[in-house]
Amino acid sequence: MKILYLLHDFLPEHTGGTEVHTFELARELALRGHDVTIACTERDTARPDGDLRERRVQGLRVLEFAHSREYACAEDTWEETRQAAVFGRLLESVRPDILHVQHFAQWGTAVLRCAHANRLPSIVTLHDYQLLCANACLLRGDGTLCAGDCAQCFQALPPLRVGSHTLEAHESGARARRAVHRADLALAQVVISPSRFLAELMASSGLATQERFVHVESGVAGPWREPQASDPSLPLRLAYVGGIYPSKGVHVLIEAFLGMASGTATLDIHGVLEWFPAYVAHLRALAGGRGDISWHGRFAPEDIDSVLDAVDVLVVPSLWYENRPLTIQAAFRRGICVVVSDLGGLAELVVTGRGGERFPRGDSAALGVLLTALARDRGRVLALARGRPAVASIEAVGARHLELYARALGAVQ
Repeated sequence: MKILYLLHDFLPEHTGGTEVHTFELARELALRGHDVTIACTERDTARPDGDLRERRVQGLRVLEFAHSREYACAEDTWEETRQAAVFGRLLESVRPDILHVQHFAQWGTAVLRCAHANRLPSIVTLHDYQLLCANACLLRGDGTLCAGDCAQCFQALPPLRVGSHTLEAHESGARARRAVHRADLALAQVVISPSRFLAELMASSGLATQERFVHVESGVAGPWREPQASDPSLPLRLAYVGGIYPSKGVHVLIEAFLGMASGTATLDIHGVLEWFPAYVAHLRALAGGRGDISWHGRFAPEDIDSVLDAVDVLVVPSLWYENRPLTIQAAFRRGICVVVSDLGGLAELVVTGRGGERFPRGDSAALGVLLTALARDRGRVLALARGRPAVASIEAVGARHLELYARALGAVQ
C-alpha cells in the first residue's frame, strides 16, 4: 500500500508530539512492507513557496516544501490557496493509495477536497484544535479557555478580505472558517481522535457528529521498564519534558517549585529553548538563577528514555486542553509517576491513583503542596508509578491503522 502522510512540520528540526507520532507510525508501517512518504512544510524565506527538497529521516522518504507563512488576508490562513497547486503536484508525483493528514497547518483542509475529486481515500487524525481555533489551543489572549473561533483570535490575523476590524466582522469570519472546515472534514472517510475528550469537544462544537470519530491511541515505541523506588535521602527529581511556550504552563511549575522548601527537590527542564525566547527569558528570570533548576534544552526523540530514566516525577502543567501527550505515555512505559493539570485529555490519561496525580489548572500553590507531599512520601510515588494504566504499543496502533486504511479504501471503490 502506498501511504502519504501530510503534516505541517517534521523531524529532525521539529520534535512535537504530532511529528514524533507520525514518524513512529510511518516507520512501523514501512517495516511492515508498505510504501510510505511523508510530506511536510518548512518556513524558509530564502526559497520560493512550494520549493521541494527531498530527504531521508531514518530511512523514511520526506518531501519538504518551503513556505513563507506570510498571508495577505485572514481567509488565506484557512483556505491556503497557494498550497493547492503544491498539493496537486504532490499527488501526481506520489500517486498514493491513501492520504493520511496528521495536521492541516500550512496545507489547509482544501487538501481533502482535492483528494475527494481524485477519488483518493483520506484519513484525518486530529492532534489539537486547529479546526476550531485560530491558535489551535482554545486559549484567549488573557489565558482563559474558550470554545473556539472567537473574535479575539481573529484580531491577531491579517485583515479580512471582505469586512473590517469590527467585532461583527471577526465573528462572521470565525463562522466562515468553521463552516469551511466542517464541510471539508465531512469528505474524509475516517476521522481519528487519540483522546475521547477531543472527539467529544469537536462534536459538541458542531465540527462533526460524535459517530464520525474513531478513538485510536497514539501508541508508544520502545521497551517497558518496571517502576524504580527513588532514594528518600536525596531530593525528589522533578522534570518537565516538552514544548516551552506559554500554553504549556512551565511558569506554573517553576512557581510551584519555588514555593517548596530548599533541598526538597530538583527540577530539570527539557525542551527547545530557542523558539519562544521572550517566554524562556521570563522563565529564567522567574527561576532567579536557582542552582537546583537545570535547563537542558533540545533532545532527540530517540533519547527520551535516557531523559526519563533520570526522573522521579514528570510534571505536565499545561493550561490548554491537551489531547494525548506522547511524553506521558512514554513516562508510563518507563514506570515514571506523572503529575498533570486536571484538564482535557490530560485528565483522561492520568486518573488519580493510576500512574499519577492531578492538580487544578494553573494553581501553582496546589501543585507545590502536591509535589512537597510526594517528596516526603516516596512510597506514594512508587505506588502511583506501579498503578500506571496500560498504553498501546506502536505495533498495535499500526495494525489498527491498517484496518482503517482498508475501510477507507473500500468506501471509495
